[in-house]
Amino acid sequence: MKNELIRRLCAITLAALTITGASVGAMAVSAKEPAQTTQISASATWGVYKNFEWVEKNDGGEKQVVIKKYKGNGKNVAVPEMINGMKVTEIGSAAFNDNTTMETVTIPKYVTSIAQRAFDGASTLKKIKVSSDNKNYSSKRGMLFNALGDTLFRVPEAYDAFVYLDPDVKTLKMGAFDNCSSVIIVEIRGRIENIDAYVFSNCPRLSEINFKGGIEGGGYHLYCMTDRCPELSMVNILQSSKDVKSAAYSTFDGVIYENRWDPQKKMMVPNKLVKCPEGRLGKVNVPETVTEILFNAFEYCYQLDSVEMGKNVKYIDESSFKESGVANVIISKANPYYRSNNGLIFESASIYNIPDREQIETKGYVKKGETLLCCLNTKKSKIAIPSTVKRIAPFAFSHRNMNEVIIPESVEEIGEFAFENCIKLGQIKIPSKVKIIRMDTFSGCKNLRSVDLGSGVESIEYSAFAGCYNLLQIKTRKMKMDIDDTAFNGCYSATFYGKAGSLIRKYAKDHNLGFSSAAPEIFCFIDVDDVVENGKKKLNVHCQAVNGDGGYTYTIQYKKVSSSKWINVQQNSKVQDVVIYPKADAWYEITVTVTDKSGEKASSGYSLNTSYIV
Repeated sequence: MKNELIRRLCAITLAALTITGASVGAMAVSAKEPAQTTQISASATWGVYKNFEWVEKNDGGEKQVVIKKYKGNGKNVAVPEMINGMKVTEIGSAAFNDNTTMETVTIPKYVTSIAQRAFDGASTLKKIKVSSDNKNYSSKRGMLFNALGDTLFRVPEAYDAFVYLDPDVKTLKMGAFDNCSSVIIVEIRGRIENIDAYVFSNCPRLSEINFKGGIEGGGYHLYCMTDRCPELSMVNILQSSKDVKSAAYSTFDGVIYENRWDPQKKMMVPNKLVKCPEGRLGKVNVPETVTEILFNAFEYCYQLDSVEMGKNVKYIDESSFKESGVANVIISKANPYYRSNNGLIFESASIYNIPDREQIETKGYVKKGETLLCCLNTKKSKIAIPSTVKRIAPFAFSHRNMNEVIIPESVEEIGEFAFENCIKLGQIKIPSKVKIIRMDTFSGCKNLRSVDLGSGVESIEYSAFAGCYNLLQIKTRKMKMDIDDTAFNGCYSATFYGKAGSLIRKYAKDHNLGFSSAAPEIFCFIDVDDVVENGKKKLNVHCQAVNGDGGYTYTIQYKKVSSSKWINVQQNSKVQDVVIYPKADAWYEITVTVTDKSGEKASSGYSLNTSYIV
């Protein structure tokens, strides 16, 4: 889970970063040429100059210009060098977003900062040019680099099918190939030292990436180096024999692995499976030297049929098969840590409570009872989790298509996102040992209609049921529960069925949700017709209970108002109809108590003057 959180931070935090530096050579604009401006305050102005929206900024006392948006439709666009006598030093994050006419853009000499998302959606852009006087950025073959040319910032979205990077390129920045719709093959000829997350993102035709000089560094960013590249079937990381001890990463059959030095073989061997290309077909055979399957390893691998791994795999991350098309995982029967059966992967020993995963080899695994790690892309409509399972891992059923999941009472913990976007799931019952419904556990389950929270749930976290638009009823037996304000966002038709007087009723009211008592409600019908049987007056009583958990049993008593002695006509019987024979004309009290199968009770009293019965 730690790795998944890192990935999410990577995706969220890095997406907010901007690329610093400068860029492109452009035609200089005379400082004497007036620009349209509008005064905002004494210290800031904005305006429009030749289809460029701009805003003034102050940098150490010097007034400068930030380009906010280009609104023209030119094919060859030159960013102005100066506006109103102020240097253009920055290109903002939406400067060329969604432009569909521009083919070439030229960046002038004073630009020191280009936002990472500045060219997003510029679908016709083929070439980025940079002024030769720019000290921060450069361009080569139409791609945007830093001034030294060793860091790639951006490949235009309409670039050629074949891309090659010179040997001096050492760093690939986030989003460098984002939305490159024409690129098919990428060849990187130098040794890469740094790779950001999502370098190759949303490249629909990309099929092959070749690292000719190998990869020296990349860290956890390699796990999400590619994203939404459905045709990518092969990644090749090559290395020279002289660098064999420093070859941190390699590929085997197109799959990326992190290496370790094997002193017996005297060579680097694959140790951790980092990433399987999303367009990979057929079967992946994990090498015997591999001990770990890292997070998101098979994410979006919709065309992959199966994965086979051996006895040495000691760690499979909880998100390894999230949003994956893999239907079959074969794990060696000799593996003491994991087993697969019937479309499910189980973890017999878990390490999620060890802060530093590097301690595994020395301290071993901590037994926590069997964990259901994940449900594969099975076609089953109903899944019954075995009673050996105590924990359901995060993402275990994420984006699966089953209609029903039966969770046994043995389960004590359900992880975050465990059932997110299970769009066919209709109902769920939470076992009594589960205390927390965690963040986004059932978010996006748009056809979920009924939830039984069980007797143990004490809190419901952020967005746990958000987006469950068709949720109708939520059963709970608690008088008090800590529920996050966002837990039921979008559940407009939901009704809580809880105990009368519970604080959950207040939560329902505060969030415009319905509330009804979960205890049974009783309806009694008393027949007071002039019935005499064998000289005795006869009273027919019919009871009917609704709500609750069904399986009702009834206790019916009556007595004279003037008496303290109750007469049990029937007790704990499922029969709803009884006959009472009053012994005298008087006022009588009748009490009906109903108990449902969960033990909830409700009582109701009735009175009747039998003097009026002929």
